[in-house]
Amino acid sequence: MSHHAQIQEILDYYAAQSDRSEQSMIVAMLRELQACSGFLSNALQQQAAQAAGVPVSIISTLIRFHSDLKASGAKHEIIVCSGARCASNRAGTLLSFLHKELKPDKNGLSENGLIELHTQNCFKQCSSGPNVCIDGTLHSGVTVDALKRLMQTLT
Repeated sequence: MSHHAQIQEILDYYAAQSDRSEQSMIVAMLRELQACSGFLSNALQQQAAQAAGVPVSIISTLIRFHSDLKASGAKHEIIVCSGARCASNRAGTLLSFLHKELKPDKNGLSENGLIELHTQNCFKQCSSGPNVCIDGTLHSGVTVDALKRLMQTLT
């Protein structure tokens, strides 16, 4: 069965369920779709929303809430703290550097599609900022030079 046919079969199955708009059913559908396609692209999210009979904003919220669901095929995620104390400790410089290096699109996906770049208001590590989380590991007191070294380890 082709990739497209597998996705359509999943969508058709969940669209026919009486409880298709319940959160547990939507998450199950998203997990099956992701297993088939590797990640949940914007187009696939729209198809899933239609099958579940819910707005696409519900789908994107569930993806953000469930850490095992991925909206892109990116291999790495970089999150820069944008809280007030990190901002006063040059987090903006780090973010500017990352934008220049990664050239992310409006969704934060790097030009090469391998890294997602996001900001988060606070990591609750204010005294040791600026803070950057790379693939789930928090790095504190990050400088541009340290960030360059950390990025070299990403493959």
